[in-house]
Amino acid sequence: MSSSKKFLNTIESNRLQLFHGSGEGDLFLLEPRQAYSWDKPDGTPSVCASVELQPALFMAIIGSRKGGGWTTLLGGDQLYYTTETVWDRAVAENWTGFIYTFPREGFRHYKGFEWRCEDPVKVEGVYKVDITDLGDTVRVIQESDWDEFREKIKGRK
Repeated sequence: MSSSKKFLNTIESNRLQLFHGSGEGDLFLLEPRQAYSWDKPDGTPSVCASVELQPALFMAIIGSRKGGGWTTLLGGDQLYYTTETVWDRAVAENWTGFIYTFPREGFRHYKGFEWRCEDPVKVEGVYKVDITDLGDTVRVIQESDWDEFREKIKGRK
């Protein structure tokens, strides 16, 4: 676990900050963008953030490369997933990403862990994270099972 992840865990516990994961580490202002869910626009263009650290970590390291996704299970837990090929490459190359933090002001709760703001957001902090920070939270799917897996979870939405 990186020193950034340890510090971010402390920030998460106070529940006052939001987290945004990105593959880019040089942003000072986050601009609203169109979010997509199952290849369809999801809401209005916004800055998307999470009150929980894990979704931002996943987006920073895997999701920013369009290497996987997540879904909410029936019990409310999050399932993060990627293919075996993507995961093996991420581990071999020690993929990194960045977590941006900022206060909740100006954001509205969207759904689940997600908060959104339709205005540009000034970054308060930026922290580099790496593949080891995901731990065992990502389900790795073999390519031969990928299409069937995606259809199953898509049917739950």
